[in-house]
This record gives sequence, C-alpha cells and structure tokens, in this order.
Amino acid sequence: MIAKKFTTLLAICLFAFVGLQGCNKGEDVNITNEVKSKIAADPTLSRSKIEVDTKDGVVSLTGTIQNPAHEQTAVRVAQSVNGVKQVNSKFTVESQTATVESQNATNPAAPAPAPAQPPAAAVQPAQ
Repeated sequence: MIAKKFTTLLAICLFAFVGLQGCNKGEDVNITNEVKSKIAADPTLSRSKIEVDTKDGVVSLTGTIQNPAHEQTAVRVAQSVNGVKQVNSKFTVESQTATVESQNATNPAAPAPAPAQPPAAAVQPAQ
C-alpha cells in the first residue's frame, strides 16, 4: 500500500517536472520571438545580422553589427523583454571586418627577396 502511494506520488512529480520543462521551452520561444521583433523594429539595428537564442530566460545575441554602439542597443532591447533573466552578447563589428579586408586588398604581400648572388671572386691587389 505504501509502495503504491509512493509510486503514484513519484509519477505525479515526474509529470509535473516534465510539464514545467515544456513551459520553459515555450516561454523561451516567446522571448526569442519578441527580442527578434524588437530588434527588427529598431532603426539602428534593423540592418544588423543578429541571431537570437534563449535558454531558461538567458538570451544569447550573436552576429554582425555596424559599430560597437549597436551592441549596447541590442542588449538593452533584449533586456526590455519580459521574462529575460540575463543577456549574453558576442558580435563581430562589420566596419572592422571590412577595414581588415580592405587593408589586405590594398597592401599586397611584400615582394619575394632577390635570389642570392654567388660570392664575388677575391681580387688580389696589384704588386
């Protein structure tokens, strides 16, 4: 009898735990969608390529932005969404990437060194 009650209680707890995990996933999807919508609506971020992922209320922002100030804006936008516990961001700044590529294109590699010359014959002083 006690074993049956324990088994029933254990089953209820297991179903409750599994059910709560599903709720977190649904909430994470809603957070992700709302952050993406707000980023798309923000005039300074709409041209950026920002990926949004959410797990247990922690939002991760990655991608390419036009300048470093846009990172702060994206983080603020994500923090403004209800249910967000924390925001992590890791961005590549587009202008820095373009500058590096541009420098590489305009500064070709240094020319190869000239081939070594054979040693000159020793000249004997005239006597």
